[in-house]
Amino acid sequence: MSGLSITGYFPFTRMKIVEQHIHHEDASSAWIRLRPDWRYTHLCHTCGREVATTHSRGLVRVLCELNLVQAQVFLQVEYRKIWCPVCGGVRVDHLDFGEADQRIAGTIFM
Repeated sequence: MSGLSITGYFPFTRMKIVEQHIHHEDASSAWIRLRPDWRYTHLCHTCGREVATTHSRGLVRVLCELNLVQAQVFLQVEYRKIWCPVCGGVRVDHLDFGEADQRIAGTIFM
């Protein structure tokens, strides 16, 4: 296993890169697994306020990212849903690299 890390190229705040896998056969794709960093409080993606209540966790979606060199990059993102008392409903925890309510080209939901 190589000691090289691609984490420096993806400085996601409020998320941790927990695994990375590059297909060495043809180097055509790279997978990066992200998990929420529990040191941060939840933020509502709608109003941006801090929220203390978790509705559900362990939800996963896969996002297609821009290519890195010639490899297609996939982000496997674990995210949380929260209860926002200000908005009065269940919302997705804020992600700095994608909007929860917008359709991102190439997004595959699992």
